[in-house]
Amino acid sequence: MQGLSYSLVFLVIRGFSLVLSQLFAEAFFLQIVTYAEILFFVFFVAYLCYDIADKPGLIIGGLIGYLIYETDTNFYGIIIYGLSTGVLMKYLKKHLMRLPKEAKYLIGTIWLPILTLAMILPIIYFTAPYLHTGYIHTIRAIKNIEAYRLSIALLGGIFAGLMAYDAGGRVNKTTYLITVLLIIELPILMASVLIGGMLPPLAIGLFRIIFPNKKLIEKQEIKKETQIIMGLSFITEGALPYMKTTCNLRLMLIIGSFFAGAITAAAKIETYIPHGGIVALLAMNRPLRFIIILIIMVILTSLLIFINVKYFEKQELKNEN
Repeated sequence: MQGLSYSLVFLVIRGFSLVLSQLFAEAFFLQIVTYAEILFFVFFVAYLCYDIADKPGLIIGGLIGYLIYETDTNFYGIIIYGLSTGVLMKYLKKHLMRLPKEAKYLIGTIWLPILTLAMILPIIYFTAPYLHTGYIHTIRAIKNIEAYRLSIALLGGIFAGLMAYDAGGRVNKTTYLITVLLIIELPILMASVLIGGMLPPLAIGLFRIIFPNKKLIEKQEIKKETQIIMGLSFITEGALPYMKTTCNLRLMLIIGSFFAGAITAAAKIETYIPHGGIVALLAMNRPLRFIIILIIMVILTSLLIFINVKYFEKQELKNEN
């Protein structure tokens, strides 16, 4: 996920530039959109390879990232070419360390890059057209789903629900990564994922404001104001301490996020900015609808949490008696 952290800023720049190009009809902003896309792939794959193969992976990974952009293999290219490059470099580096001491100085600058490119470039050359075709078919299939409101609502709901499942854990981050890689073709899913990630901390924060005497966890809780700010900023981790409560709070948050994401997708709300929470409204086609859906679903989820907490309190009283 380090690759995503370093490259996400380019998608944010791309989103803002796309909005500005539509407002001012200037080719300059469209050029920024293109450059931002290129830099996203370059930095993403560079740091993906860096995570696997350490420093030697940066330059070669960046080159492979550019080739992924040029061949238009998108997330298939990142998964297959990016990961295989990193793993291959790690494997080669391990075996090149057996070279004589004098030759080891050239491992990072000559032997490792040349051997990696000699092995990975033919693979890209012969398989890229097939991966590109597979990517096009995948996008067409999802676009066909998008044409049916019920289907895209279900897909948006599932993605949003997964964002709330572990509030910043592996499921959350994997869902977010997939959505980010699809944002160029499917910005409708990004809006659903945004609302799904914003809702958990907002709903808990609102619950604690309305019902200050109700304690959800035994340990020290995050400040209510901080929790609201985290929710508005799309930091789902604001709900993380509440994921293992005895009152099925996780389930309530998943239900709230699912319906919020489903309604957002059904309302055809799209955004080209993958982060920032309310900042993403600046590049959203229907920001007012998004705000209304968010407010209503946060209130309903907070009430759902209250009903669930009351039920568990009654159950505890019965068990005591």
